[in-house]
Amino acid sequence: MGNASFPRSLRRIEEEFIAARRQEARVDANQPLIGVALSGGGIRSATFALGLLQALASARLLRSIDYLSTVSGGGYCGAFLGALYCRTPGGAVAVDAVEQSLRDDSSPAVSWLRENGRYLAPGGGGDVLAAVAWTVRNWLAVHITMGAYFLAIFLLLQLSTGWISERLRHGLNLNSQPFDPLWLLPLAVLLLCVAPLAACYWLIADSQGGPHSAAHQRSLWPALLPMYAYLVVLAGCYSLIGRDGLVSWLAALLTLTILLSLVAYIVIAIWTWRQTRGSDGELQSLDRRTMLRNLSTDWLGGWVGVMLGLVCLALVDRCGGWLYSHFKGQHSLATWLTGLSSMTVIPPLAQKLAKMAGGRAKMSELVESHWNLVWAALALVLGFVLLVVWNALAHAIIAWLPDGESWVVWSAVLWLAILIALAGNTLSFINRSSLESFYQARLTRAYLGASNQERRDPANADVSDAIAGDGMTMSQYQPHARGGPLHLINVTINETVDGRSNIEQRDRKGLPLAIGPAGVSAGVRHHALWCRGTLLSIAPRTGFRIFPKRPAKAATTGHGLMAQPVAASPIVPESLDLGNWTAISGAAASTGTGMNTSFGLSLLCGLANVRLGYWWNSGIDPRARDQMGAAGSAGHREPGRSTPALAQRLGEAVYRLLPVYCALLDEWTARFHGPARRYWNLSDGGHFENLGVYELLRRRLPLIIASDAECDPNYQFGDLARLVRKARTDFGAHITILNREELEMLGPEIADLCGELHAIGPQDSPGQPAFSKRVAALARIAYASDPPAPPGQAATGWLIVIKAAVTGQEPVDVLDYHRQNPGFPQQSTLEQFFDEAQWESYRCLGQFIGQRLTAMLPILLQPASQPAAGS
Repeated sequence: MGNASFPRSLRRIEEEFIAARRQEARVDANQPLIGVALSGGGIRSATFALGLLQALASARLLRSIDYLSTVSGGGYCGAFLGALYCRTPGGAVAVDAVEQSLRDDSSPAVSWLRENGRYLAPGGGGDVLAAVAWTVRNWLAVHITMGAYFLAIFLLLQLSTGWISERLRHGLNLNSQPFDPLWLLPLAVLLLCVAPLAACYWLIADSQGGPHSAAHQRSLWPALLPMYAYLVVLAGCYSLIGRDGLVSWLAALLTLTILLSLVAYIVIAIWTWRQTRGSDGELQSLDRRTMLRNLSTDWLGGWVGVMLGLVCLALVDRCGGWLYSHFKGQHSLATWLTGLSSMTVIPPLAQKLAKMAGGRAKMSELVESHWNLVWAALALVLGFVLLVVWNALAHAIIAWLPDGESWVVWSAVLWLAILIALAGNTLSFINRSSLESFYQARLTRAYLGASNQERRDPANADVSDAIAGDGMTMSQYQPHARGGPLHLINVTINETVDGRSNIEQRDRKGLPLAIGPAGVSAGVRHHALWCRGTLLSIAPRTGFRIFPKRPAKAATTGHGLMAQPVAASPIVPESLDLGNWTAISGAAASTGTGMNTSFGLSLLCGLANVRLGYWWNSGIDPRARDQMGAAGSAGHREPGRSTPALAQRLGEAVYRLLPVYCALLDEWTARFHGPARRYWNLSDGGHFENLGVYELLRRRLPLIIASDAECDPNYQFGDLARLVRKARTDFGAHITILNREELEMLGPEIADLCGELHAIGPQDSPGQPAFSKRVAALARIAYASDPPAPPGQAATGWLIVIKAAVTGQEPVDVLDYHRQNPGFPQQSTLEQFFDEAQWESYRCLGQFIGQRLTAMLPILLQPASQPAAGS
């Protein structure tokens, strides 16, 4: 029986990788598989994890690690370790050399990391100014690009509304009255679309009572018709008596509304009949009426949104006109400078609010109902002010032109259209205008540069300078070939717009994407294998598929360890190096934050250009996905991709024409389409699962060690709780924390380190320092029995969750730092500028806990201590 969560072809390649790496590392081939997960948490997590790895290296247990799964800050340390393996000379001494380098606290690699704890601004004030200049430059580029788009729209509106206003004033005898035709648009939508669709719902026959009862066939049309007729007669009388052209227009619109209600009913009825044709019977008749009501309600909601959008547009135009009229009479330089300076308040205010949002202890707190409303309100105000400013500029351009020279504005609109068409297709602008490139460059130099031999030269010791050899391509990054672990880098595919694919639960707002040496995994059951820089799909047998499967000539995996043919056509994704993937995995501050994505925060971060996420070209054209999957058990064929609605098809067409603008607007409005489009918005892997254990559970490992260095000042274990829930939902794996009695039965080495969750974290003791009793939790994993575990995979396993906590037994310098900084070791993730004392305290704490951990690992690896199946 196949396993959709971990297909056989992917498993076999990784098994051969592990067999080869164990031979290189001189590890017993029969030893149970061991996986280490390094959690998110920025430089705090990376430094704590480094100390943990140093302890494993000192005990010669680092070579026994088969899998390394990293998220966010844990990826900094994971990439450092993998690059250290790759850049160490090969042969039997490679593993020994890496462990020796980690054991020595003053080795060149460890010293480099210690000296570059302020990796974002290592040079102090000069680097801060460079970072500010980088940020302002990118912010201006984004807003000028978007401003050209909005300015072109507002200029077109000014030209068209001016022409319409003149015609309506003459036609309706309104020459002496001010008139804004923009307000006619929402009124027209209300009368021609919203009102007919609202009435259409009540025209559907009532389904109460039996199928042959009178109540069953009754509708409200007989009651609505006299009401509409009364309104038409009343409007006609006012038109005759009051001689008002507007009332006459109102009567015509109301009459048209009556006809459109009937037309809407007929159109919806025909559409539902086409969907249910071929099915007869009274039950299908009831289903048809349900579909009629649902469709009319959906259309009504869409047009209500359009109407509200037009109201906002008219309001922006009115405020923009007022703003221009307020300043047009002010000729003093001070007045204009005051107006311009008020515009410059928008970016720093948005950035300040974004920092306030990100400065809270946990991102999940930001999406609580009250905070979400606050951020949404603030972001909407800032966005509205920005639109008003651009609209006022459009008013000024129109007003400054002499009469009869509108051709100048039309030429400006044409020039803006050309600019928009060119800029809208410059795909590199999306990522180059974000903060990701700056973030990626500093991470690469700090953590991959630690193993770069060129950095040993004092002339290359400045991490602010880019030199050759820091970066590493993914084809070069093969730590398992030198006896190191298989590194799995976890990121999140943001998805807030379902696209009618129904591939995941919608409350997650994202999918996990794991980049491994053998292939990639997206979600629970979507996988592809690497083959010379391309991806070969392992498509699910039925249902929606992310990676399209199409007939093609047989191809091999190209890994050298396995040459099994795979019947799939290759996918050519955008090639990213190790530094890029590490930075994407740590892109915590962004417009898309997975399960924590909200409109308010996305708009706020978008206006401030706080964007660390990355738009990745997956190389997959959504139109190329199979329309039909494999035959189901009942002989039916399931769709590979659900048929998109008309609005979705129009959106995809605009996206293909102007991908840059669509991507930026999607980020500002929190509309992420996930894998439904060619470009995927990727962000921090912790936005889906922050411990990094998810991919190790997929592989059913018998022993998993998780370094939990998230920002959890109250020790609530939120990330662990989310992992337990997702493990049960996605993989059928049940994780149970052992209680005190069960821990004592396993031995004192385990009971002294591990405890129940309430024992981990500062304990309230009158007159005593607040220390933690335990620093780890031990959990029993019961993997799903259906499908059964294949050979080589466990049915049960252990999960050790190591928490960054202080027990009072640590070295004196760590205790002194804890006394002076009570927030240690749970300081804010925003604090990414570590001095020597802070960096060394986190590293030393991880090393101290890791030394205690090494005493209990041999016990858990013994066959007698393995958890019983079903326990």
